[in-house]
Amino acid sequence: MLRSSIQRRVARALSCAFALCLGACTTAALNQWSSRGTPRAVDSFIGVNFGASLNDVERRFPAGLRETSPYGAPAYKLENVNSAAANYQDVIFEFAENSGMQMAIAHFAPSSSAAVYQQLQNSFGPPSSSGGLNPSDASTVEASWQMVNGSAIVFSGPNHRMTLIGKDGAALKPDIRLRDTDVPLAQ
Repeated sequence: MLRSSIQRRVARALSCAFALCLGACTTAALNQWSSRGTPRAVDSFIGVNFGASLNDVERRFPAGLRETSPYGAPAYKLENVNSAAANYQDVIFEFAENSGMQMAIAHFAPSSSAAVYQQLQNSFGPPSSSGGLNPSDASTVEASWQMVNGSAIVFSGPNHRMTLIGKDGAALKPDIRLRDTDVPLAQ
């Protein structure tokens, strides 16, 4: 009798643990960025870790294209990327010398503005700074999140762009504005 009671308790505990793990895994699969549990930190975007080499990214996404950024950094471009609730027209990874991937620029469809902005707020809380013509309309919002690990996220509703900058990505920042002339037309 005692043995079957213990077995039921162990089975119930394992069932609860499995349910919690399944819930955590489901939530993680929906996120397009990861943060390894650290509050207000971002470590990767669509499965590409900050610090990854250009070759690593090319192996992960062989359909992409190697290019040189406007400011001269090695870059890798993907087109038509779907991740969670957002559809990105393109995602460009830029690589800093000796630091690997340190910036990801993602251009999203205008119809995805609200979804991308809401995901950022759900994942990282309120932005460190924000502004715009109409704060309730994500397509007019400019916002940024400064992370504890030195990385940052910059959301630009008017430019339909989200940029993730790694802790060693400061030298790549000029490419953000230089690439605005290459923003794909909304479809």
